[in-house]
Amino acid sequence: MDFIKQILSKVTGLWSKWSLVQKIILIAIILVVIFAFSAVVSVNSGPSAIVLYPGLTEEQSEELKFTLRSMNQPFSQSSDGSVMVENDYIAKKIRTQLVATNSVPGGVSGFDMLGTPSFTETQWDKEQKLRQAVTKQLEYHIETLDSIDDASVTIVIPPEELFKENQKPNTVSVSIRAKHGSTFTTDRKQIEGVERLIMTSVVNLKKENITIVDRSTGKILNVSDEDMAEFDRLALGNKEMDQKAKFEQKYKEAIITGLSEVFSKNRVALINLDVTLNTDIVEIAKEEHTPIIMVKDNPATGYSEEVNQESIEVSRQINKTEFQGSGFTPEGPAGAEGQTPPQYQELDTMAGTYNQTNEIINKEINTVNTRQIKSQWKKERTSVAVNIDGRWEKQYDKDGNVLMENGQIVRKFIPLSKEDILAAEALIKHAINYDIQNGDSVTVQAIQFDRTKEFEAEDKVERDLQNKKKIILFSAIGFVMIFVIFIIMRMVSKELERRRRLKEEEMARQHQAMREAALRSAEEDGMEVEMSVEDRARLEMQEHALNIAREHPEDVAQLIRTWLSEE
Repeated sequence: MDFIKQILSKVTGLWSKWSLVQKIILIAIILVVIFAFSAVVSVNSGPSAIVLYPGLTEEQSEELKFTLRSMNQPFSQSSDGSVMVENDYIAKKIRTQLVATNSVPGGVSGFDMLGTPSFTETQWDKEQKLRQAVTKQLEYHIETLDSIDDASVTIVIPPEELFKENQKPNTVSVSIRAKHGSTFTTDRKQIEGVERLIMTSVVNLKKENITIVDRSTGKILNVSDEDMAEFDRLALGNKEMDQKAKFEQKYKEAIITGLSEVFSKNRVALINLDVTLNTDIVEIAKEEHTPIIMVKDNPATGYSEEVNQESIEVSRQINKTEFQGSGFTPEGPAGAEGQTPPQYQELDTMAGTYNQTNEIINKEINTVNTRQIKSQWKKERTSVAVNIDGRWEKQYDKDGNVLMENGQIVRKFIPLSKEDILAAEALIKHAINYDIQNGDSVTVQAIQFDRTKEFEAEDKVERDLQNKKKIILFSAIGFVMIFVIFIIMRMVSKELERRRRLKEEEMARQHQAMREAALRSAEEDGMEVEMSVEDRARLEMQEHALNIAREHPEDVAQLIRTWLSEE
């Protein structure tokens, strides 16, 4: 408080010394500072949200909001219907994700979102600044991806040639460093998303002219479609391994949980569990012919009214041919012998009849075409090997104490019975959906575990416990003995003190009696006895004490007890 008073006194003294002009200047400075501070606070407290894409139509805004909801990105909507986000960084990150996933609203290109570069005097300077702006902005947008830690972009735009066939294509090279633990270098979708982002950012850029390199390994990530199949194969292999691990973990948990309910957990050891998956994609196409249902069955009745028919006649065509008469065998020109064989010449003059009937019936039948693709991750074979230990029982004496021999607990091993082995095997088979046709195998063995270290720890604990019991017992006996000795010594000391006090009291009574007898004899003889002040005070005190003892014997007894306890 004194410090504050001193400051106030100094300020008051200075204020009184200043002139009117100085006071007005100080007040003006204070007002300007307050106004500037208020302006800064009002600006900073204002809304910091920015429009994600200005100038969108209502349909484009609805499409953008639907995309943002599917991406779980928070947004707000202004009074004019524009979609707004919290700050500029989030806006650029969302724009990058939209370009990478090819979800940019219609009419907005990825290059438009990079902003408009500044213009200077010459066209060459304009092109250079535009290229630098695009490069810097493209690097920033690539680095906003969650899987990318750092990116460096180089854009090469050759000068425009007079003839189209002499024009060199635009090229872009990107060097990236993926974040630790990310799957960008092996994820084809993420790599294609970065390619799409680059293609929409640089004009007249083709996919084959983009090169994306992993900075840590020097490996080209966006290879050709043929080489991309290698990425798909690696990704599929990783998925297969992950799915295999999930199957194995699922069965491990089921087996350990099931056996731990029957046997203790430290008695069960899962030696091996291997699941073989069949990841082949099998496509089956088949055609089936079913009967045509003419009358459907009524489920309300107890019998079937269903009428089936194998086929339905669609069309019928019947052709009939009839001929009746004699045959005629033509020969050669007149005067020339014919070439008809003799056996046919005999039939030349015979009459005959010829009938032919053709009937064509077209029928329609039910046809069901089925195309089936079997799902992946089919469990083909499962192999399980489990070892279960027997039980160890501690031996106790008649009093319930653990038996010890040579500092070790006496134990008895009870092996696992055949019935328990079969029961454990049945539990494992049910846990893995055992199927003998798939070649599944389950092995359960009862091999004794090595529990040397465990038994040594238990023996040490038991030895320490017995030692503690002995220490406590001996300590209790010693404490009792010390207590008894202390009580005896206390009793002896009190008895000695009592006897000394009685002796002193007796001597004091005798002296007092002698003194009183002398006084009485002197009084009887009529002698004047001069008593000292001390004797007279002592005598009065004794008479007062005797009177109090007669009137309040309990208080005197309590006073005596207090004296004795203090002594």
